[in-house]
Amino acid sequence: MAQGAQVCRLAFGRVAYVEKGEGPAALFIHGWSLNGYQWRGALDRLHTQRRCIAPDMMSMGWTENAGRTGNFTGDSSGDVRTTARQIADRRR
Repeated sequence: MAQGAQVCRLAFGRVAYVEKGEGPAALFIHGWSLNGYQWRGALDRLHTQRRCIAPDMMSMGWTENAGRTGNFTGDSSGDVRTTARQIADRRR
């Protein structure tokens, strides 16, 4: 797992993510067949201004799905919202 990565356990799987900084949250979503690591440069530059969160999308990177065949696009677009809310709630 990437240095500093954390895991958020949800009903649809274990979502790995990197979080850096304080303040208003900025969610960094990667494209198909990539992972949150692609945002490392942006997180390094922006973490002094924002709380930067870069999850690995379902079945990509270090994220594991719970036996389902979907991913964060199409049929599972609500997973992005659920993941963001769960991660945000961890700091409250």
